[in-house]
Amino acid sequence: MKIMKKLYLIHYILSFPILLLHELSHIIVATLFFKRITKINFDINKNDKGKYNYQFIIKYSRINFKLTNILISVAPLFMTIGLFIFAYYNITLLYFLIPYFLIYYKLFFPSKTDINSIKYNILTDEEQLLLILNKIKND
Repeated sequence: MKIMKKLYLIHYILSFPILLLHELSHIIVATLFFKRITKINFDINKNDKGKYNYQFIIKYSRINFKLTNILISVAPLFMTIGLFIFAYYNITLLYFLIPYFLIYYKLFFPSKTDINSIKYNILTDEEQLLLILNKIKND
């Protein structure tokens, strides 16, 4: 069991830099569109299977333009493309980046939360209001 804990620790240490880049890409794109970051939380929790998960939660100002929100959500995709373009010109980085990408590929792309944000921002204002009202009704 101690070996598994050590392996999980190594996994989290190795995946942490790309997680930071993932979240930093959201922050950079949000800043480019003049959204003010109001809160950044780092959360570690235990899932149903007993594994520890960590996540960043970033809250932005309430300036609500759908296209801006969608671009912020897909920012990790821009980061991934930029990393591989940069790595193309630095072959040593490319040799490091490809195996790293194959292991931690999920962190290089928009997360489930990002995808849900995109889906929400595609909805019309009326559909968003109905979704909020249904959620309030069910709670």
